Amino acid sequence: MILILTYHEVTPDDDGRSKFYTIAPERLQRQLELLAESGLEALSPEDMFNATASTRGYLLTFDDGTVDHYEVVRPLLERFKHRALFFIPTEKLDRPGYLSASQAREIGAAGNT
Repeated sequence: MILILTYHEVTPDDDGRSKFYTIAPERLQRQLELLAESGLEALSPEDMFNATASTRGYLLTFDDGTVDHYEVVRPLLERFKHRALFFIPTEKLDRPGYLSASQAREIGAAGNT
C-alpha cells in the first residue's frame, strides 16, 4: 500500500474562511508527526520505481510552486527528514507569491524532486 499525499498551499487560516486547497502549517506538521508514528516508510519519487506489492509507504507532493513551499514546507521536510515531489509551474517562477528560481533550486538541492 502506497499513500500519495498531495498538498497545495500551506498557509495560516488568517481570514477564518475555509480554503479548499490550503492547509495550515500546524495541521501539516501534525500529519507529518502521525506519518512518522505510523510505521509507513517515507518514499522518494525514485522509490516508487522499486515498489512492490508489499511496500508500505507514502509519497508527499506539493503543487503550484507557491512561496510557502520554501518558507514553511522545506523546513518541515528537513525536520522530519523527508523528501517530496514538487510540481512547479516554471511560468510562475519569480512572480509575487511564487517561488523564485533560486528557491526552487534550493528545494531541489535538499534532495527533493
